[in-house]
Amino acid sequence: MEPKKGFDINEFTDDLEKKEVNIQGYRLNVLQLCVLIGAVVELVACFLPMYTVGAFGISVSVNYIQGDGIFAIALALATFACIYFHKALIALITSIANFALIIYASFLGIGSEYTGLISRGIGAYLLALSALVILVVAVLIFMREKNEGR
Repeated sequence: MEPKKGFDINEFTDDLEKKEVNIQGYRLNVLQLCVLIGAVVELVACFLPMYTVGAFGISVSVNYIQGDGIFAIALALATFACIYFHKALIALITSIANFALIIYASFLGIGSEYTGLISRGIGAYLLALSALVILVVAVLIFMREKNEGR
């Protein structure tokens, strides 16, 4: 009987990179596909209500595209391009910037004095989730390449 091994990040990411999908002539592995899906979800989430502000019987919804959404979309697409072209360090940096921008705008940017007037919409949660997926994939790829000495 073989002894059980612990979790090996290199083996895990190699298994995900071996599985490929062909999308209109472009071959993407599972990790690249996860980042692409995360970027598309982020794009859609930018147009969904991020906050709803209500006061004096009036309610107004605000989406992220009216704020820093263009920057977040650009960072997500830059991360995908870096992962597609095997630039792990740059992908990690852009994904961290994307995640920080979205988390600040979605959860930390509104002061506590306004919490009774403002409620978060589905856009804020989808943005955070998609940015987290992109960040996790970038970290996995960076760690594997660091361990392999690329």
